[in-house]
Amino acid sequence: MFFNNMLTAFTQVLILAVIVLVGFVCDKTKLYTEKAARLTNDLLFYIITPCVIIDSFLSVKFDKQSGLGLLAALGCAVAFHIVAIGVSFLLFNKGDKDKNSIFKYATIYGNMGYMGLPLSKAVLDAVSPGAGEIGVFYCSTAVAAFNLFCFTHGVWLMDGGNKKSFNFKKLIINPGTLGILIGLPLFLLGVNLPKVILTPVESIASLNTPLAMIMFGTYLANTDLKSMFKQKEIYISSLVKLVILPIVMILAFRLCGVTGYLLITCAVFVSTPAANNTVMFAAKFNKDTGLASKTTALSSVLSIFTMPVCIALAMAL
Repeated sequence: MFFNNMLTAFTQVLILAVIVLVGFVCDKTKLYTEKAARLTNDLLFYIITPCVIIDSFLSVKFDKQSGLGLLAALGCAVAFHIVAIGVSFLLFNKGDKDKNSIFKYATIYGNMGYMGLPLSKAVLDAVSPGAGEIGVFYCSTAVAAFNLFCFTHGVWLMDGGNKKSFNFKKLIINPGTLGILIGLPLFLLGVNLPKVILTPVESIASLNTPLAMIMFGTYLANTDLKSMFKQKEIYISSLVKLVILPIVMILAFRLCGVTGYLLITCAVFVSTPAANNTVMFAAKFNKDTGLASKTTALSSVLSIFTMPVCIALAMAL
């Protein structure tokens, strides 16, 4: 059963990897380059991601079970980030402070939006047709927790502990939080949007998976993939992010009574590779963007093999 579950999860991850490969080839052939992808990033970040989150709330009927699941997903996501912050502090507390901030960030913050959301849907749909929306619903809550930590601790970390870098406005006005602020009331009130509004939201949301993966493929195409294998800290960060933290947290969640679709979704978002915005934050705060790109790239490549194992573990528990 474990290997069947792993094969199911691996198939879904591999599907995403094929789309990433399309982006890689597009960049190499100059059909759709990294420069164009960066221009598209705002579309994905500010329009498509909120639509995905809103659509997930509209696809689930509010009742006691879904409400409790929402709170449980939020609790799991918050717990994961707190544990990851503690572990990264212990691992990368000596040596170059600027480099350590990149390794810490990459170890803590995962690609929950661009990879977690589509994979949650794909895996749960494979388990039970139609269940994918529940996965997106739970993972959207994790994205909200990600934004909460990312725009507070993450900003503080990458800016060298400068308290002035914290921006409360960005904590509230960001795509993940706005999606929650719009979708949550609609979910709680059981609002049925007219088709003329609902259909465009659904159509825009459907762009998330292919566009995000194709864009990421262009980023990989411009990364020095050979040199990223030469720095041990990148391996340590990837090992902790992709194997140690996910397995420990999945087992901890199960011991706390988390099961079923929620546990599988938790397995997806805790096992995602380093967040794409590791590079963006490194650029913003004048850190080594090359190192950030290599760390993110290696984590992403290795996740093709590690995520199926973590997801299969959750499916078997």
